[in-house]
Amino acid sequence: MADACSCIAIPEELQKFQNKPKEIDIGSTTRVIANFGVKVIKSDGQIDFVEHYTDSGDLLKRIFYDGSLLAHIMYYRKNILYEQEDFYEGKVTRKLRFDERGDTISTISYIYNRNDHIVSIQKTIKRESYKVEYGYDELDRINRRRLFVNNTLVNEQHYRYDILDRIVMYRDNNQTINVKEVGSNRKLISYVIQDRMHNDIYIYNLFENDKYSKTEITLNGHKMFVRDISYVDNAMLRKPYTREDDLDFMMTNLFRQEDAPVKRQDEDSNVTNFKLNNCMQRPILPISIRKSQLLCSKTGF
Repeated sequence: MADACSCIAIPEELQKFQNKPKEIDIGSTTRVIANFGVKVIKSDGQIDFVEHYTDSGDLLKRIFYDGSLLAHIMYYRKNILYEQEDFYEGKVTRKLRFDERGDTISTISYIYNRNDHIVSIQKTIKRESYKVEYGYDELDRINRRRLFVNNTLVNEQHYRYDILDRIVMYRDNNQTINVKEVGSNRKLISYVIQDRMHNDIYIYNLFENDKYSKTEITLNGHKMFVRDISYVDNAMLRKPYTREDDLDFMMTNLFRQEDAPVKRQDEDSNVTNFKLNNCMQRPILPISIRKSQLLCSKTGF
């Protein structure tokens, strides 16, 4: 059988000192596959790039190296390049996406701080530029996000955590949310939202046998119950992450078009979706509470 392979090239003069593997009978029914769909391209003894193929022979990706460091990864679909990632010191610094003609559709750039945390993600589509900047606390948790459109600051978000690494305060240009109680499995029990018109909205989620039951909403002294799980899963109180889809999520909500109200039949009530002034979508408040909010807004700003 063939000699065992080594992960390094052994000089021919030293090969006679190698310990030879014992002969093993693998049986006539055993099939040894020599090509696993990977092709290594070398020059001067170093790997230039590695190609990966599908079972049908289509090129999936090429991985390029600069010495021992990863330099680029080029992704293919039906043998056509559609995405490229550029790396520096092991970290992705840029992503390029292409159309079928090879023209660039979008460019995404990443900037890191000295602790190798991402501090900026910028996405450019044609002549439009969208960027999110991140700030960190002393425990390297994201405590600030700043969103820019064409270099103009459009929103700034702040976060505060408790000792259990849970978000207990969120603030942006339009509202402040203070968490009052968190139950088992990090379920939101109660929190208070104050918007820019000084409306105070108290949310108290009720559970039975650890399952969501209903929500008590109090706005400026007016109270009622509704049933909608989104009061428990408040999108603004989710942990922020330094990923491309984090930027896409914020941009989608920022530029969401004003749609006609969409009614959804729930078990206990009809709940209508509407647009908050922070561009996040959530269930509409009950009509008795909305009347109070409209009265307060007349004196707001």
